[in-house]
Formats: sequence, structure tokens, C-alpha cells
Amino acid sequence: MEGTCWGNSCRRARSAAWWRRRVARRNRGCCSTSASSAPGTTSGRSSSRTAWPITRGSRSVRSVRCAGACPPSRCRTGSAWCRWMPTSIPRSNATAASSRSIEGLLGEIAAHTEPIEPGLNWYSTYIFITAHDSVTPYHMDREMNFLLQIRGTKTVKLWDPRDPEIMTPAEKDQLLAQRHEPRPTYKPSFERKAMTFELAPGLGVHHPFIAPHLVTTGKQLSISLAITFRTQRSDVWTDAHCFNHRLRSRLGVAPGNVGSRGVIDATKAGIIRMGRQARRLLHSSR
Repeated sequence: MEGTCWGNSCRRARSAAWWRRRVARRNRGCCSTSASSAPGTTSGRSSSRTAWPITRGSRSVRSVRCAGACPPSRCRTGSAWCRWMPTSIPRSNATAASSRSIEGLLGEIAAHTEPIEPGLNWYSTYIFITAHDSVTPYHMDREMNFLLQIRGTKTVKLWDPRDPEIMTPAEKDQLLAQRHEPRPTYKPSFERKAMTFELAPGLGVHHPFIAPHLVTTGKQLSISLAITFRTQRSDVWTDAHCFNHRLRSRLGVAPGNVGSRGVIDATKAGIIRMGRQARRLLHSSR
């Protein structure tokens, strides 16, 4: 057992060191690209861009809309919007500088997350520019997140996703298996279980995997940076939840909860992935 733990520690340390070296190389000028597209577009990529071992988000702009689960009486989500940082487009000098900053920050985050949650394999970065007195309604994301405050203030309320009163196992299974179905909604009884974090410039908060949250801004314009990411374990949990949802919906079986036994979760995820691969092969042969 001691030998195994030591090996894992070495592997994680090497992974964190690899991240730091990778970012340092990019910062020394190996990321120069031509600005063939205007900033904010998502078309085209420079052939000189260095490949990374993780996938980055590629969308440009998304509106934030109320999902009807907003407990406060005033909801001003119409005045809030977010923009994906252009991490996957050809970069001008300014964009390249911002990308280096984001990637350097990501490397620092990976150095701390690897010992706890190894195998970071996807990320997407967002800048949130939000009007004063705005509310981002109660919801949960299907990834993990670091929210870092740049300007203004925010109040972030988080709930424990492992609490069955907040989300039942069946609700979590549906959340991750049925992407287009409504997400679990807020109930007034949840308020007493909220963990409240007051953010000011220089402060941040971590959102665990599928943790419900609700965000309100202060009396001035708010600017925040969010780094959303997934890991190998969160991908396994996602597919294990899909397996559970199929058992519930098709056979009426109540399977064991995801996260309780790693071997069982990996087996469930493996079955889902084999089925997914079989469908792809079937469609490609037609």
C-alpha cells in the first residue's frame, strides 16, 4: 500500500511539473500565431499552434437566462452575460497575451488539483460581466469550476451535491443522462443548508462536481473569471450516472449510488462507453 501511494504521489508531482514546464515553453514565444480572424470569432486555427493534451471549449458567446428556479423576488439575469475566452481561435498579440495568462493560471490550478483530483482532461474559460444587483438563478453545472473575482463583489451560495435532500440519486442520474431535461429545482427548505461565500477582487471559490449554486452581484458592475474543467473521475461518474439512469428508466431498478465504490463506477462507465463505441461503428459502416 505504501509503495502504491508513493507511486501515485510521484506521478501527480510529475504531472504538475509537466504543466509548469509546458506553460513556461509557451510563454517563451512558442505560441505565436497569425491573426487571420477577428477576435471573438471561432473560425480557423493556425497551423503553428502547439497542441495540448486537453480539450478546450470553442464557443464564443452565450446568454444567461432564468430557468424559472430563482428564489429571490427580483431576477435580473437579462442584464448579465458571459463570454468564452477565445482559447481556441487564431490570436492577435492581445489575445495571445491573455491566453498565456489563462494557461499559466491553469497550470497553477492543475498543480494543486492533481493530488486531489488527478487527470484534468478538458477545460473552458469564461469572463462574466454582470450588472449590479443581478441574480444567476439556482442551477448546477456538469463540470467543476473555479470562480475568481476580478472587479466588484459577488455572493455565492453553494450546496452539497452529496446531500440527498438537495438532489436525490435519481435526480443526479437524470441530470447527467438527460442533457435537455429540466434540472433539479430550488426549494425554500434548501436555504438553511446553503454555504455562503463573499467574493471580492482577488478572492475565489471552487464549485465541486454538479454542486448546485446561486450567485448574486453587489451594488456595482461585476467582472469574474471562471475556469470550468473536467477530470477522468468526473467523466467516469458522468457515464456511471448514465448507466444508472437507464436501469431506472428501462428496468425500474434502483442501482447503487455513484461515488460509493470506484470499481463499480468504472464498470458502469465502461459498459456505457462500449455501447457508445458500438453505435458509432454501426453508423460508420452504413
